[in-house]
Amino acid sequence: MEIKENPFYILEVTPNDTIETINEKCEDKAFMDATNERLYADARQILTSPTKRLFAEVRWFFNSELTIESNDRLGNIQLFDWLNVYPYISNENHFVGEEELLDNPRENLIANIVRLPFVPKEFIASYIIEIDRNYTEACKSEQIYDLIDDINISRRKAKVSLCKDSNVVKVEVNNLIIDIESALNQLFVDEDDTSILKFTNEVAAKTIEKGYEYGRVIEKLIDLYQGRFQELLISYKDKILREVEICKEEYCEEDELNELCEMTRYFDYIAQPIQLLFKDRGQYKQQKESIEVATAIRNLAIYYHNEEESTELSIKLINLELELFSELPDLYNLIQKDKQILGTLQEERNFTYNINEELDELEKRVIHDNKSTQRNKQLLQSRYYRIKNLIANFSNFVKNNPSPDKERSQYQVLMVALYYRTLGVNCTWADMWTEATECYTSSLYWANQTNDQNLINKVKNDLNSVQKSILQGRQQAEREAAEKRNLFYEGEWGLIFKEKVKISQYGLEYKNISIPISEIRKVLWGAIKKTTNGIPTGTDYKIEVCSSSNKITIYPNKSVYLTLTEKLWKASASQIIMNILTELKNGQTTLFGSGFQDRGIHYKETKWFSKDIDRFYTWNEIVISHGNGSLDFVDLKGNVLASYSYFDVYNVHMLEAIVSLAKNQHLAKLSDLL
Repeated sequence: MEIKENPFYILEVTPNDTIETINEKCEDKAFMDATNERLYADARQILTSPTKRLFAEVRWFFNSELTIESNDRLGNIQLFDWLNVYPYISNENHFVGEEELLDNPRENLIANIVRLPFVPKEFIASYIIEIDRNYTEACKSEQIYDLIDDINISRRKAKVSLCKDSNVVKVEVNNLIIDIESALNQLFVDEDDTSILKFTNEVAAKTIEKGYEYGRVIEKLIDLYQGRFQELLISYKDKILREVEICKEEYCEEDELNELCEMTRYFDYIAQPIQLLFKDRGQYKQQKESIEVATAIRNLAIYYHNEEESTELSIKLINLELELFSELPDLYNLIQKDKQILGTLQEERNFTYNINEELDELEKRVIHDNKSTQRNKQLLQSRYYRIKNLIANFSNFVKNNPSPDKERSQYQVLMVALYYRTLGVNCTWADMWTEATECYTSSLYWANQTNDQNLINKVKNDLNSVQKSILQGRQQAEREAAEKRNLFYEGEWGLIFKEKVKISQYGLEYKNISIPISEIRKVLWGAIKKTTNGIPTGTDYKIEVCSSSNKITIYPNKSVYLTLTEKLWKASASQIIMNILTELKNGQTTLFGSGFQDRGIHYKETKWFSKDIDRFYTWNEIVISHGNGSLDFVDLKGNVLASYSYFDVYNVHMLEAIVSLAKNQHLAKLSDLL
């Protein structure tokens, strides 16, 4: 009902006027305006009946903002006309913004309904949300009882029976939704489809964004919206389903799906307010068109992966659905699982593609004959760790992502075993025996998990052949090295109980312990001068040699110490230096601590009364120095960054040689010496 249709406004009376005043006003108006005599009579009948009167009273008290003076009836009519002529929103007209709700919703509800068809487009969504909140507040019990108090105060003044039935008032307040629906209907008549799509989407989204519940006003809005666009929604659904079938038959490139994606996005734009309302009601399964479209797109994604092996297209479609259909919880959860599975499969495919590409290139270029080992080694050394790391990453992926499909899981394990074996075979043609052993050992580990006995036996034979070749090569290399370097030496010391040490091409021997030259991994030697009360009392000499399983510690005299350390340097320095450089290149932890790195030294110090030091020094910022029996690395100011005792730390002599040589050649990395 519009304001001018209220019986109080028709007769130009207020709820405070008595029955006598109402009768007089009715007769005066009928006399002056005989054409509308029936209108005035009906208005009087409503206002003189305590029950029927409630209809007009509710709308009067919900329209209190528009009342200028209770006795200035002409002013009320003029204000109503002003609202139609000047419908724009301003603070002076008490428009309630998005972030504000008036304490008494009756002060602006009717006025807002009246303004609604005339509100500028940019404010419509906020205005509807406000009406919804006002109406919801107005229907609450505390507001109803405040309204009853206002009605009864006026009835006492008008000498009319009091209103005692709150349920009747509640019904009448609830009936205000009819006025609201009428205003919404008028809005849908006045606005075009583009505008309606825009503001309804805004209403649906902003309500949830602000944490509001959908009230009856918004539900009415979306019901009208659905009636307006249902045919369009069905039309787009049918277009999408046809496009899906065309995609199965014709499309194979990602950009060729763009039309389907855009069509689906526009469908979702139309369906969004309906989806949100159904989700808010817990009735999302009733949005059949959205479910049909989402299911069809998902089926297309599955088709591309299973039938066309186009996982990229599948992932594109799955991402589209995750973007658009979060309002369908069951289907959305299923699509999330699809994405996880597809992502795992895509990651696996990337691994296998890269590994196959590297191994295929290796197979083409490695020459399988004994005359090409040096050439093969040069080719393989630059590729070995890259390929091995690719296979290792894939093996970790297989471990961490076990397939629920037993057959597929077995296939993945088989691929890892074969990858390692293929790399190992190529290493044997480059005389890279240590690397071949690593590959065959890893291959055997994975082959054992396949239960393929034929493969297991092949890998075992490969490993045995390599180990035999390593042993033969090692023995030959040891003999040649010993002869070439003239390693043989026997030393003896002690006055009563003689001790002996022997070094030759076969290794170092001391007290029934023998370490082959090729197995020496760590060495140290040093001398410490002793004093008593400042008086020199002699010098202690120490030599220690370690393999992976044995250790020899010797405390010789000076003569044996000098000769034996010279022989040890010739025997072991080159291989230990190579091991240190290889570890540095691979970023592995060395004997010299985590701060010692290929490019320099990371120095970290916590101080009590000054700022902590945490800095990385490159080799051109470091100077080699020597302390009391130690190798020191200091910065340009003389501060010690790292110190290694010759007497206690392994391979310090080799380390000193490496750093000195690298600095002399102005290398940025020590491993550049390789």
